[in-house]
Amino acid sequence: MSNQTSKRLKQNIERIMQRWEERARDEVGASMHQDSLMLQNSLPEYLEQLVDELSTKIERTPARIKTDKLESTRIGKKHGHERAGFADYSMTQLIFEYHILRQVIFEILEEEAALEVRERDIIIDSIEQAVNDAATQFSQTLRDIQELFMVTLTHDLRGPLNVIKMGTHLTLRRFEQGDTHASIAAKMLKAVERLNSMIQNLLDASRLRAGESLKFEFEECNLEDV
Repeated sequence: MSNQTSKRLKQNIERIMQRWEERARDEVGASMHQDSLMLQNSLPEYLEQLVDELSTKIERTPARIKTDKLESTRIGKKHGHERAGFADYSMTQLIFEYHILRQVIFEILEEEAALEVRERDIIIDSIEQAVNDAATQFSQTLRDIQELFMVTLTHDLRGPLNVIKMGTHLTLRRFEQGDTHASIAAKMLKAVERLNSMIQNLLDASRLRAGESLKFEFEECNLEDV
């Protein structure tokens, strides 16, 4: 395998990204809302890394292979993390972006002559790994965003509910037993307690998804009554 493919890729990175962007804007709906810099994201970095992977002038020592692997994973995760931050992007669209990139790479690199089997294998394996890294990080970032949203939402809901709860308790003290208003206030209090319980359930579910343990309180009870 010669070093010509690596050189051609290096020389054509800008062309590849330009053609990829044109296709992405036509075929990936979420891309329409991004400017060029945000859309291309870390993909130019990925192509630079692929240049090194195709190069025959770089000695493939175990240390070098490990370093390349770590760098490739970092770039893929960076792309997945950024895409997860855009509300319009889905996992399908993220993966499709890489499929387009693979097609464009082959189109441009094979304009003059077909690539060798070994070169095609390197590119295909590299793209597949990039997709895997980006998709994994996309899912993780999305979970983190949803978790943060849930915790923030439940925390913000508890403040107003506590105010309502305290106000309802104070209101109940002003009415005598049997008063219609007291009955309404008691129902309001039960509704607040129910909402508090629902919020606690959401928080518990969030903790479980995060791998945290729950605090249990044990007490004796009558199983038949339960």
